[in-house]
Amino acid sequence: MKEVFRRTAVADKQKKDNTMEKIQAAKGKIYLMFLGVIAFVLIGFFMIVSDTSIFEKLIGILAIVFFGGFGGKALYSTLIKGSGHITLTSKTLNLSMPDCPEISINWNDIESFGVNEISGQKFTTIKLNNYNNLIRSVNPRDADKLLKKFKSIKAIGNVTAVVGLLNFEDTNELLGFLPKSSELKNLAAYLNYSRNKFDGEFLIGWNLRDRNASKFAEYLSETKIKYTYK
Repeated sequence: MKEVFRRTAVADKQKKDNTMEKIQAAKGKIYLMFLGVIAFVLIGFFMIVSDTSIFEKLIGILAIVFFGGFGGKALYSTLIKGSGHITLTSKTLNLSMPDCPEISINWNDIESFGVNEISGQKFTTIKLNNYNNLIRSVNPRDADKLLKKFKSIKAIGNVTAVVGLLNFEDTNELLGFLPKSSELKNLAAYLNYSRNKFDGEFLIGWNLRDRNASKFAEYLSETKIKYTYK
């Protein structure tokens, strides 16, 4: 009888250890994003070919590069390659961001979850208490891919700021969000920059959530408690 109970307990533990939950935005939202990308690319194209000012043509080029380039790659990565989701297991929280290598974070390395609002959009934040396991789990090639994406976004941000200055607009707020080159020299430096700037090493946008930012932070906090205080 004791042997039966022991086997049952082992089986239950293995089942719990193999638990996996996949979370992502509703397909309807992703398809709306697809339509939005097409709309912005078309607007950018018409701004370039129409009888508009140099400034408006530059805005059109930026719209095509940002939405057609970054947005198109993100949608391809989400709809075709199957990324753009979060996977929760008994040991890790796994981020599969569009057009990025998957990042696996141990529950014990997470300090807290929160919410941060940037330019009117709310993000669920992940604040870490330990970088060592995360950095060891990301191979140098994947770390380089992540940094290249952040550097590309920074380059687009700098160009946008220059275009804004040409139109005599205040771009200090935009420049304040962009990391310095020294903050993109390696993954640890970027994580530290994100923590100081956004109060979390990782930001989870609407495209990786199935609920609003606050409720998602609460759900992740409850899941962390479930798996770390057994």
